[in-house]
Amino acid sequence: EQFSIMETDKSKMRKIALQPSSIVQYTNEISTTSFTPLQKELLDATLEHADLSIMLGASEVHEMGKMMISLNKSKKVLDIGTFTGASALAFGNRTPR
Repeated sequence: EQFSIMETDKSKMRKIALQPSSIVQYTNEISTTSFTPLQKELLDATLEHADLSIMLGASEVHEMGKMMISLNKSKKVLDIGTFTGASALAFGNRTPR
């Protein structure tokens, strides 16, 4: 059952948050193609074991951050994370060694 954002029933709004839309599914599939094996392992373990896996940063956000690092030719990145270090791992893979 698909729900639109315009529905106002609170129980349906909760279901919206829990059921990813087709655009979210698409961006998730596309943005995880460049993940390293370690990133994939961290993502899978977080989704399987973490109580609050919803706190995991969106993979498309990690990709955008990696693009910004490349475009700016950043040599150092400060990531103040709050969960598993997924964004720090993504950004660290993009910075020069």
